[in-house]
Amino acid sequence: EWFSGYAPLTRTMTLQDGEERFLTFRLKMANFKQVDAEAVASGTTVTDGTTNVTFPANAFARSDNSPFTGPVNVQICSFNAADPEDLESFPGDFAGVDADTEVGLFSLGFVDVQIFDNDENPLQLAEGKTATLTFPVQNLDPADTTIPMWYFDEAQGTWIREGEGTVDQTTGTITAEVSHFTFWNADKPVTLTDCIT
Repeated sequence: EWFSGYAPLTRTMTLQDGEERFLTFRLKMANFKQVDAEAVASGTTVTDGTTNVTFPANAFARSDNSPFTGPVNVQICSFNAADPEDLESFPGDFAGVDADTEVGLFSLGFVDVQIFDNDENPLQLAEGKTATLTFPVQNLDPADTTIPMWYFDEAQGTWIREGEGTVDQTTGTITAEVSHFTFWNADKPVTLTDCIT
């Protein structure tokens, strides 16, 4: 069953008076799955074949935080951080905020997960609920056991650090508990520098 839902993508750009810029937009097909909220209580995992999302019981809420039961449409779009074309879809700049400090980001992998009802109204995880998110990561160091997790704040147009994910070196994946859905990103922070020639 097809679902025509959508999720907005924000790009933040600062222009000076008289400046011209060219933007490249690349569309990537998302995978839609419909699950019944009742079935989620049994530990249903939704996957696009690359990214897995496991929801707890009584997981969903409407935008006003009222409980939601019924069919839930899950949109998953996985991105390969080692693919230059996928990196063109990276939201915002490769920078984020970690404890009020701006840092550069080196992405190991990112994914977009959105949930909707059948009328295409956005849903979120209920207060106090978390879902388990597992997705592929690239460019791992052999010593990597955990990687910081970041979510994209649409209002601020930047990445915000929230928690860590556990790396599975055998499968090349990272697993994290998330309390809300937007773009999620496994990133190593790097020091921002300015170069003057």
